[in-house]
Amino acid sequence: MPKNKLVLPKLVQRGTKGIFYFRRQINGKDKWVCTKTSVEENARQILKKYIDSETTVETLAQVKTNAHDLAHDYVQVLTGTAPERIPFVLSVENLRVV
Repeated sequence: MPKNKLVLPKLVQRGTKGIFYFRRQINGKDKWVCTKTSVEENARQILKKYIDSETTVETLAQVKTNAHDLAHDYVQVLTGTAPERIPFVLSVENLRVV
């Protein structure tokens, strides 16, 4: 089976001017996102850029969270407030105070 294949939302043409929209779940609510164009090809490009930027932000947030958690674990180990469970060798000589 393919791993997490990205499925783009459907474009829907609404209104008298025929502007394209697509739907997204934002903060648990269903929202219509306007592409501000009535040309289908341009709307598809806008949709792809939107999804790419959304994916990038989610990935960066995940990396930042993991880095924060990792740093928090190191501080706990160095201060002696948690049991030592570092996945690789960390020596005090390699640490730098900033």
